[in-house]
Amino acid sequence: MLESYKEPSRLYDIIEGKSKANLIIKGGKILNVYTEEIIEDADVAIYGNRIVKIGDCSSLIGKETRVLNAKERFVVPGFIDSFLILESSMQMLTTYAEYALSGGITTTVLFPAPLLRLFGKEGIKFLEEELLSMPIRVYYMIPLSIDDDLSTIIPNHETFVELLLNKKVLGVFGFSKSLIELDFKNVISQYISDSELSGKPIGGFAPLDEKFIDVSSNLGLKFFSYIRNKENATKILRNGNYLVLSSLDLWKLKEIIETIFNNKVPTDKIVLSTGLLDVRELSRGNHLSNLFSYIVKLGIDPIKAVKFLTINSARLFGIENVIGSIAPGKIADIVVLKDLTKFEVYATVADGNICFLDNKFHIKFKVSRQPEYLMETISYLHGLNPELLQVDVSSGNNVKIRVIKVSDESIDTEEEVVLLPVVNGKVVCDPTNDIVHISLIGRKGDYIQNAFVKGIGIKRGAIASTLNFGSNGIIVIGTNARDMLEAVHNITKTKGGISVVENGHNLFSLSLPLAGFMSFEVAKQLSFEIEALYKNLYKIGCKNEKFLLIVSTLSDVNIPKVRITKNGLFDVERGKIVKTIVS
Repeated sequence: MLESYKEPSRLYDIIEGKSKANLIIKGGKILNVYTEEIIEDADVAIYGNRIVKIGDCSSLIGKETRVLNAKERFVVPGFIDSFLILESSMQMLTTYAEYALSGGITTTVLFPAPLLRLFGKEGIKFLEEELLSMPIRVYYMIPLSIDDDLSTIIPNHETFVELLLNKKVLGVFGFSKSLIELDFKNVISQYISDSELSGKPIGGFAPLDEKFIDVSSNLGLKFFSYIRNKENATKILRNGNYLVLSSLDLWKLKEIIETIFNNKVPTDKIVLSTGLLDVRELSRGNHLSNLFSYIVKLGIDPIKAVKFLTINSARLFGIENVIGSIAPGKIADIVVLKDLTKFEVYATVADGNICFLDNKFHIKFKVSRQPEYLMETISYLHGLNPELLQVDVSSGNNVKIRVIKVSDESIDTEEEVVLLPVVNGKVVCDPTNDIVHISLIGRKGDYIQNAFVKGIGIKRGAIASTLNFGSNGIIVIGTNARDMLEAVHNITKTKGGISVVENGHNLFSLSLPLAGFMSFEVAKQLSFEIEALYKNLYKIGCKNEKFLLIVSTLSDVNIPKVRITKNGLFDVERGKIVKTIVS
């Protein structure tokens, strides 16, 4: 629970005009998310970090009162980003906060699965230390995931219970069909029971199997993300659960919104969030505004769209008594928009303070010192050689291979069986038909798993990346083992990052030394580097603008259908390891 306001005598003095407000937002068009009204030419009076009055607040203006002119502008609650994998932005929390505020985000709920996988409780401790200097309100969900061996749930039960007691934890996310298929039924039942006792909602990935949504609802799940199709979306809402839409749903968002709109399904349990964040959008301050504008274009009323980012999110996490609306007694998290449909932010007020106004920041951002362990997650892999990055066969000139088939229309993958040639006991890829090598390598060189992937678009060379949200491993994809090896060595030298190699020459390198996910560079500079990455990917044949999003999820066993893991290819629907060599 967030702390309640405890100065009733002071409130009486302010409302009666004996004391004056610290800040007045003057003459705006105030959006009431409860009644869906626009209150014209009204003021918002703020004392400390709380809203004390709405309406004509002229009597509360004193010598020390700051007045923010909102004439002809829309005044809406501060936006809540309900689901963010911060590591996908390649930014530290402090630098993310700066761009978030310029986009009207005053509260963010993180999903820190990569940090928890790598560092356990220490990863969460690092986050909490950064939170101390945050101008925005930051919370997190406990991420449930499966370790690289597919044998243990992360976090363990003791850590899970400890985290549940943390006031910064608003919920739990990560329940999936894979957890059931891998026989974690008893463990998951205990985790769900603990979550219910704590009063914190638990959510999961929406499966392809519609029956599994009913199973999940019976088990106590309250919300779903990564929505698989329009039928799933409708069923989730009809079951009384929350639908958390994000960038992961972009491919299907049009049909989901149109189905909800056409079927007149109530939208009070739809939440809009970021999910995975492209640093290029972050640098422009529009990563949520793009989603907002898109669903408005699809026919959603702008007032309801604002609710997806405010009161609906607050209700999901049980914090609607303090944030998510503009009303007396609520925390003064407020955004002033130039236009309700275009989502242009004029001012952001967070915790009662003007943080951003007319394209200028009015606060200073303090960057905390990063612990050394964040920069010690990757070792130079001395024993690695080209032969270890290839699939071996004992005999034959050709072999049937199960490949991971990707698409530029979804992060889902498919399984396809192809015939590939064998040369000197090694299976050879077929770039002409868009089939290339893929390897998952432990950060300390403790494992190597090789397979093939189709649809990436690489025609020559290789790319290696530590930006991998499904496991702790390094992903490397290429047409030949020597370039793949060179790309891997390049990113071990920089303690993590991305490298593009062709004919033994390094075309591009991006250093991500903080846990192999984050950079010291600010988003604007980093966005230039990502543009350079895509230009170099184009040089080796890859034209997919969603390349990083697709590759960073190739080892995530919660997302259908075939994933690469430490133990081999994993069939998500069947919940088991399948052979790369079919015959």
